[in-house]
Amino acid sequence: MGNADQSVSQEAVDTYGRSISLVMDWPPIPGRLAMLLMMSGEEMDIPSMREALGVSTGSLSESTRLLINAGVIERVKIPGQRKQVFRWREDAWVGCVMHQAQQISTIKQVAVDAVANPDLTPAQLASFTQMLAFYTVLSDAMDTIAGLIAERYAATGQYARDEPLVTRPESPA
Repeated sequence: MGNADQSVSQEAVDTYGRSISLVMDWPPIPGRLAMLLMMSGEEMDIPSMREALGVSTGSLSESTRLLINAGVIERVKIPGQRKQVFRWREDAWVGCVMHQAQQISTIKQVAVDAVANPDLTPAQLASFTQMLAFYTVLSDAMDTIAGLIAERYAATGQYARDEPLVTRPESPA
């Protein structure tokens, strides 16, 4: 897989990339790229990502932009060089939740603006009022969740409690 950690298999990148793409509603290439960067733990430039994934520079440009906006990767400028590399954010899941909270807040604002429109029919106003009520509750809940996750991560460097969430079976020796 190019400059990436050799323990990252193409099959794993494809399998997990496809899964995260479906869940996050991303196209397939950003999902594969996210998994490549997360699983390798390495900084990668566009040529290395292009080689590892077998996709075009244009697709990678769009994919990196989507993943930066989603809060899971970051662009790193190498001092003294024009070259840029990308890496999985250490706090990627905090970034992801913050992005989702922002999306919910944005759609809530659509409802706020619509309810203020004096030209709506009573049925339209009722629909937007329901939308506003729903997204107000969801926005408040997401803000609370995002705050708790960010606070915990900032304090401990972890997202969850100290005990493992999943226990892996022992490998036979």
